[in-house]
Amino acid sequence: MVLVQWAKEHSKFTIPLAAAALIAAIYAVFDPIREFCVENKITHRFDLSRIPLLGNVRKAAMRSLLRREPAPQQDVSAWTGLADQSARLTSILDEPPESFVVVSGPRGSGKTRVVDQATANKKYRLVVDARKLAAEHSEVEQMTQLARQLGWWPVFNSIISITNAIDVMVTATTGSNAGISATPESQVRRILETLALVLANIRQDRLQAQARQHDKHHEFTIPVHTVEPADIPVIVLDNFLDKDIKFTPVILDWAASVVEAGLAHCIITTSNISGYHEVQRAQPQSPASLVSLNDASPIEAVTLLQQQLSLPTMPEQSPPPHVADAHSANDEY
Repeated sequence: MVLVQWAKEHSKFTIPLAAAALIAAIYAVFDPIREFCVENKITHRFDLSRIPLLGNVRKAAMRSLLRREPAPQQDVSAWTGLADQSARLTSILDEPPESFVVVSGPRGSGKTRVVDQATANKKYRLVVDARKLAAEHSEVEQMTQLARQLGWWPVFNSIISITNAIDVMVTATTGSNAGISATPESQVRRILETLALVLANIRQDRLQAQARQHDKHHEFTIPVHTVEPADIPVIVLDNFLDKDIKFTPVILDWAASVVEAGLAHCIITTSNISGYHEVQRAQPQSPASLVSLNDASPIEAVTLLQQQLSLPTMPEQSPPPHVADAHSANDEY
C-alpha cells in the first residue's frame, strides 16, 4: 500500500518509468524471435523446402496442380555482352565488399537475369523488391512490406499507435515528453538494425569455422580476418530508385554502413538513369561499381524468345533469287 500511495503521489516519475518498462519488455521478448526469423530468411536453416526430397515433392505437386512444365533454364549467352557483364559482376562479388554495385539498364535489359546468375553460388542471398514497396500506399504498409521481405516477424503495426498514445498520456500527466513514441521510419531503422546484427553474426560464425578448419591442417594458429567469397552475404535491392519510396535515404545509409563494415555486398538494380549518382551520394568516399546493360538487338530478342519458348533455332535464310543472281554476276565480273 505504501508503494502504491507513493506511486500515486509521484506520478510524474512512475508513469514514464512504467511506460518505458512496458516497451522494453515487449522488445526484450520479441527481438530475439525477430532476429531468429531474419537469420532463417537468409540462411534457410529451417526451410523444409530446401530438403531435396521435400523440395522435389513440393515442386512436382505445384506443377501437377497448375499443369505447368518446368521453366527452361535462363542463360545469358544468347544476349551479346550480357555474359561478359555477368562474369564481371561475379568477379566483383569474389572480392571483399568495398562499395555499392549498381546494375543499371532499361527495363527488360536482363538486370535480374545477370544478378541471378552471378549470385547463383552464394550461400547467403537476400532480395528486397522495391517495386512491391512502392506499390504500397502508406508508410506503415511500406514498413510492413519491408519487414515481410526480410523475414522480420512478428510485426505489430499497433505498436506505433500504442507508443504515441502513451507519449501523449505522459505529456498530459507530467507536462514533459517521454520520448518513447515510434514512427514508421524508426521501425524501419529497427528492422535494418536487426538485419545488420544477423549479418555480423554470420560473418563471425564463418570466421570461426574457417579458423577451426585451418587449425585441423596446421600446427600453428593464425587469426582469420577474411571470409571466403562464397560465404559473403549478398543483399540485392531490386528495382530500387525506379519509383519514390519514403525510406530510400534510410535504406541507402544503412546499406552503405553494411558495405563499409564488410558485412555484405549490396547490389542495386535500377532503370533510373540518375540512379548511380543517387547511390554515389550515399557513399561518396568509395566509387560504386557500375554494370551497365543495354537493350538487345532484334535478332538477339528473337533468339532469347525462342529459348524461353523452347523452340528450335531459326535457320539462316538464304537471300532472295534476284539478290543471289546479282551477287553471282558480280563474282563473275
